[in-house]
Amino acid sequence: MAENRKDQIAVGYIRVASIEDQLHIEQQMKRIREHCDIHGRDLKMVFIDEGQHSKNFKGPAWLVLEQFLKEHRGKVGTLVVSDTDRLTSDLGMLLLKQHELRTSLGVTIEYAGGRQLEQSKGFSLN
Repeated sequence: MAENRKDQIAVGYIRVASIEDQLHIEQQMKRIREHCDIHGRDLKMVFIDEGQHSKNFKGPAWLVLEQFLKEHRGKVGTLVVSDTDRLTSDLGMLLLKQHELRTSLGVTIEYAGGRQLEQSKGFSLN
């Protein structure tokens, strides 16, 4: 079954704990771009939180990202992140946020690291 155009439009999110962590930003960016190329995603923009910890979804770039998704509801179908730990280290919070994005904004999170997290299935290797 072919995907519709909305599912092909993606944004990315990068988070690093230190503002001096340019190498990790570049590595995450590369993984996100490669994922989008492989899966036919049209990467429109990438939001970057520097110097932020993974305890919650309160980083300044994350808040801008959520606002962007709300303003472009129905146009963006995918959020690409390099791995689950770039969002949060709290699995429960991650599941809640993933569910919120999918049900209220129609956005699916894809992880460029190869592991996909689904509420009903846990982690699966692609």
